[in-house]
Amino acid sequence: MSIAHLVASLTFIAAGLISSFATAQLAPAAKPFPYGTKALVMIDMQDEFATRDNYNRLGVNPEKIKAVIEKQKIMIALAKNKKMPILVAEYQSFGPTNSELMTAIGNYAWFYRVVKTTDGLFDNANSSVAETKSKLAEWGIDSLILMGANGGACVEATMKGAISSGYKVWAYTSGIADFNYENFIYPYFYEQNLRDFKTWKDLGLKEYDQPVQFVNLRYRKKAALPPLTLQPEQDSPNDSDAALDLPRNQKEVPLSF
Repeated sequence: MSIAHLVASLTFIAAGLISSFATAQLAPAAKPFPYGTKALVMIDMQDEFATRDNYNRLGVNPEKIKAVIEKQKIMIALAKNKKMPILVAEYQSFGPTNSELMTAIGNYAWFYRVVKTTDGLFDNANSSVAETKSKLAEWGIDSLILMGANGGACVEATMKGAISSGYKVWAYTSGIADFNYENFIYPYFYEQNLRDFKTWKDLGLKEYDQPVQFVNLRYRKKAALPPLTLQPEQDSPNDSDAALDLPRNQKEVPLSF
C-alpha cells in the first residue's frame, strides 16, 4: 500500500469516527419515564385533616375516608406500573401521610416528598416551591395528576398555582375529598364545587373519576367543535401534548367498601 493510499484510508477511518461521535452527541436521550412527562401529585393526605374535628366519626364519613384512600391506592399502583413519578406534599406540622398510602408507594424509585408551608404547593410564599419545581424539572414533568385533601382548599390552591406556573393539570375526583365539613365532600368535583370552574377549565383544568382514564387511555386535544375520538395509547415524541378528554359521569360515584 502506498503512502497516499494509507493516508486516504486513515482519513476515511477518522472521518467515520468523528461522524459516529457527532451522531452520538446529537442523538436524543431516552425518555426516563415510558408514560411521558406526567407525574402523580398527592396533596396533604395526613390523617389529622380528617380527624382534627372528630368529623371522621359522623355518619358515612368513615366510609368516605376508606373509599378515597382505596381509590388513591389504585391510582398509586397504576402510576407505579406505568413508571410515573409520584410526588407527595405534606402540610407542615400536620403529621405524616396516611400509612396505608405510604405503604402502597413503598420503596418506589421515582418517589419524592416535600413539606409545604402554605395551602398551595406552588404558592410563592411556600418554602418548598423552588424545591418542588426543581424536582419536577429534573424529572422532565410538565403535566400533573392531582389527588388528596382538602378539595376546596389545598388541592384547589395547588391546582390553580400549577396551571398559573404553566403545568397541565388533571384532577382525579375519586381521589380527592374535602374534610372541612361535617358531611365530608367525596368524591370532589370541581365542576360542581368551584365557582370559577369555567375560567380554570378554559385554562386547561380537566377532571376524571376513574384511574384508567389517566393511565390506560390517551386522547387527542379538543378540536373546535367535533366530539373527541378515542385514540390508543402511544409513545411518541409529542407524548406530553396528549390530552385526556373523556366525558365523565356528573353524578356522585358510589362509595366502594
